[in-house]
Amino acid sequence: MTSALVALLGAAAIVTLTLAFWLPVRGRELALRRRIDGSVIGAPSRPRSSPFGLAGRLRQRSSDMQPGTIQNAVFAMIERRIARAQIALTPGELIVAVILLSATAFAVATSLEGPFAGIGAAIVIPVMALLFLAQRAAMVQRRFSEQLSDTVSLLANSIRAGHSVQQGLEQVSHDAPEPTRSAFSLAVRELGLGASMEDALARLLERYPSEDMELITTAINVHSVIGGSLVKILETTAATIRERTRMNAEVKALTAQQRYSAYVLALLPVVAFIGLRFLSPEYANELLRPGALRIAFFGACGLVVFGFLIMRGMAASDD
Repeated sequence: MTSALVALLGAAAIVTLTLAFWLPVRGRELALRRRIDGSVIGAPSRPRSSPFGLAGRLRQRSSDMQPGTIQNAVFAMIERRIARAQIALTPGELIVAVILLSATAFAVATSLEGPFAGIGAAIVIPVMALLFLAQRAAMVQRRFSEQLSDTVSLLANSIRAGHSVQQGLEQVSHDAPEPTRSAFSLAVRELGLGASMEDALARLLERYPSEDMELITTAINVHSVIGGSLVKILETTAATIRERTRMNAEVKALTAQQRYSAYVLALLPVVAFIGLRFLSPEYANELLRPGALRIAFFGACGLVVFGFLIMRGMAASDD
C-alpha cells in the first residue's frame, strides 16, 4: 500500500510540473483563439424588430434547443462558465483535468481510508471545480460592475467631445482597466468586422449580464432608433449606477455579520471533526462505521450545508 501511495504521489507531482510548464503557453494560444472566435462567430439570436426585445430573444433561444444538441449545449455552458471566469482552459481540458484529479483523489483516499472515503473524495473534486469557476466568474463580474460607472462616464465624455458611439467604445477599450478593457475590445473588433451595434452590445451583455449593463445597452439601442441626447442619458445612467453601488456597499456592510456567521457556523463542525480525528481517532472512527451513527453523521452534514445555504440566502435577499 505504501509503495502504491508513493507511486501515485510521484505521478501527481509529474503531472503538476507538466501542467505548470504547459498551461502558460496554452493560455496564450487559447486567448488568441478566443479573440478570433469571438470576432468571427455570428451574432446572437436576437430579433431585429425591437432594440430591447428580451422576450423575443428568449423565445429564439428556446427554439434553437433541439434534442440532438444537448451534448453541445452542455459543452457550450461549460465554455461560457470558463469564459466568464477567464480561465485559460477549454471545456475538454477542464473535463479531463477533473477526471484525472478525481481518479487520483479516489486512489489516494481509498488507500488511506477505504473505498467509501475514496468515493467521497472523487465527488468533491468536480464540486470544487464548479465552485471555483462560479467564484472566479463572480469576481470578474463584480470587478466589471464596479468599473461600469466610470466606463459610462468615459463613454459619455468621448461622445461629448464629438466622437461617435463606436469611437467612444474604442476609447473605452484603450483606456479602461481590466476586465472592462477586454470586454469592450471584443465588442469593438466585432463592430470592425461588420457586426451591428445592437448585436455587438447584445453579445457584450450576454458575456457580462447585469441590470446596469442591460440599461446601458437599451439606452444606446433606443438612441440609435429614435435619437436624442445620448450624453445626458449616459450621465444619468452613470449617476444611477454610482448610487446603486453605494447602496449595495452599505447593505453589504450591514449584512456582513450574518454572512460571516454562516461561514463560521458551517466550518465549526468540520474543524471540530478534523481535530477529533487527530486527537482521538478511535472515537472519530465510530462515526464512520456502518450503523445508526454514520447515518446521523451524514444527516448532520446535510443539515449543516442546508443551514449554510439558508443563511447565505437570507443575507443575499437583503443585498
